[in-house]
Amino acid sequence: DNGVPFHPPGWPLVLAAFYAVADYDPTAGSPADPDAVKALVALLSGLACGGAAVLARLVGGRCVLALIAPNAVFHFGHAVQGTVANTEALYGLLLAGLLAVMVLARRHAWFDLPGPTAAGAAFAIGVVAGLTSVVRAEFLLGCVLIGIHVARSGAAASRLLVLAAYAAGVAAALTPSTIANWRSIDAFNTRNASRLTAPLP
Repeated sequence: DNGVPFHPPGWPLVLAAFYAVADYDPTAGSPADPDAVKALVALLSGLACGGAAVLARLVGGRCVLALIAPNAVFHFGHAVQGTVANTEALYGLLLAGLLAVMVLARRHAWFDLPGPTAAGAAFAIGVVAGLTSVVRAEFLLGCVLIGIHVARSGAAASRLLVLAAYAAGVAAALTPSTIANWRSIDAFNTRNASRLTAPLP
C-alpha cells in the first residue's frame, strides 16, 4: 500500500505475532507453513462459533443454543473463510465476546455498582470495543451504538462517569494505531510531496 494505512492493523499484528512465535518467514513459502496459518484461523473461527453459542445461551437459553450452535458450525463463512488468513475469524470472536460481556453487564447490573467499579467495567468494555474496531474499521459505528447503550445504563448519578470511562477505553485501544497511521501518512506525504497535487489527509 506504499505506506498508506488503508487497512486496519489488528489482524496483520496478530498474524505477525503468530509468524514470530512460529518462526515462519512468509516470504520463504515453505509448504508446511501455510497449514499452520490455516490451523490458527480455523482455531479462531471455531472459538468464534463457541462464542456465538455462549452468547445464544446467555440471551435465549438452551433451546436457542441448540439452534445456533449447528448453524454456526456449518455456516458458509466459517466453513470457507475459516481456512484463509483474513480478519473474519478474529472479528467474529471479538464480536461474540464483546456482546456476551454486554449481556452479562446488563444482567448483573455492572453499571449500577459503585462509581469506580462501574467505570472499570465500562473501561474494559470500551477497550474490547476499540480493539474490535482495530480489526474491522466499520465497527466504529458499533462503538458509538454501545456508547449510547452505556450512557443509558446504570444509576443516573454515575452515567457521565461510566460513559467517560467507556470512551477512555475505546480511545486507549485506538490511540496507538491512530498515531502509527498519522506517522505513516505524514511520511508518505513527505516522500511524495513533489508528485502529489495535495497531501493526503
